[in-house]
Amino acid sequence: MKILPIELAKLISNKETGIFIFLNSKGEFVRVFLKNGEILKIDGLYGEGENEIARLFLWGEGTIMRKDLPREFLSYVPQKKYNINGFLKILVENISKELEFKSSSINNIIFDAYLSYLESVVPFLEYKSEEWIGFSFLLERLSKSIKNSIILVSKRYILFFGAKVDIILSRDGFIELEKIENENLLEPFDYRVIVFSFQEYQRFLMPLTKRASYSGKMEKINIDDYEIGIIFQNKNPLLYVKDMVYPKFDNSANCILWK
Repeated sequence: MKILPIELAKLISNKETGIFIFLNSKGEFVRVFLKNGEILKIDGLYGEGENEIARLFLWGEGTIMRKDLPREFLSYVPQKKYNINGFLKILVENISKELEFKSSSINNIIFDAYLSYLESVVPFLEYKSEEWIGFSFLLERLSKSIKNSIILVSKRYILFFGAKVDIILSRDGFIELEKIENENLLEPFDYRVIVFSFQEYQRFLMPLTKRASYSGKMEKINIDDYEIGIIFQNKNPLLYVKDMVYPKFDNSANCILWK
């Protein structure tokens, strides 16, 4: 079962196209016709129009079916533009912010800041591609003795390993473990394993799991109040981590910070 209004907000934010049928446990339904996230038509068992969206909030949970948008709707221009109002508007705005945070442009900044920082840290373990250490073997070895580590995989991926694989970051965003394992079958990787304390490791996860606490000029804040952040020094993204060595920053620099 899915929370129906949240699912509709996701479809709009992701600019989906199709007929999406929202059903409750009694078999009642509302259909929403979308083209690139724009609502073309809304109808249901009891009527037509944007008032039908209120039923999704009343129903709460349910299931969703998707059908292709008929050809005639691909060039269809609705006589009345459907406005996203009320709670649905709030949901769409919040989900859109999440998608923006996880977009490739933001991920490029985060990835480059992490890569630059981690390459300057002496690794706990290091393996060259010539050794052909299998990726699965590496993870198995780490799981037995090492936690709270970050693994640089041939400068292409940054893997966050607590007691298990928490997150794998690439310049294109978050990726699945299977992708690296499949690539590893075709070519060997370099690995740099950098181990941190539990508290330090949790800080590194913040930009990937939480919304930023502050965005703006450094001169307006006390950097010591924040756990981790990205500072744009001469347009280059640099990583700040509390209680760890970091370069001097100009107070006029822009930053994104978490706490």
